[in-house]
Amino acid sequence: MAVHERLIAFDGDQAYIAYWRELPWEADTCGGPDSMPPSAGVYYRHRTLPDGGWSKAIPFGALGDHLTGFRVDGGVHHAIVLNQTSERLGTFYIRSTQDPVVSARFRIDARDVSLRVGDDGRARVAYWADGSLFYGIFNGSGFSTSKVATGRTDGPAALILG
Repeated sequence: MAVHERLIAFDGDQAYIAYWRELPWEADTCGGPDSMPPSAGVYYRHRTLPDGGWSKAIPFGALGDHLTGFRVDGGVHHAIVLNQTSERLGTFYIRSTQDPVVSARFRIDARDVSLRVGDDGRARVAYWADGSLFYGIFNGSGFSTSKVATGRTDGPAALILG
């Protein structure tokens, strides 16, 4: 089983690596060579720095999720995934390390979403949708968003917090 999109995050003395696992498939029978490989889901592992051992793989998300963004802050995991089974591909979800299941999923109607976490522990996203650039702040039950600009959308949004 191939592993994709290995993303690293740090939270205090913890290091994390998150990734998604590809299920066995044949491109010519599963939508063609440009189709998204089927996913067994997102997983993460963690270790205490500087020399702790890595944990076993911990499932994080749903079958069909493809990881594109990952951050950990204050023990809370934030992730952006694309789900191959969803008619709308962009999905944001949050999971607390104290809870063995995803505690909340929130849809973002965009494919290329940039994710960061502010000093206040709230997730921020930037994304293009309908010809406009949007910025959103997670408020605990969804996102409050605002349009930043309109214009060309030939690349993904990139978000950096200072």
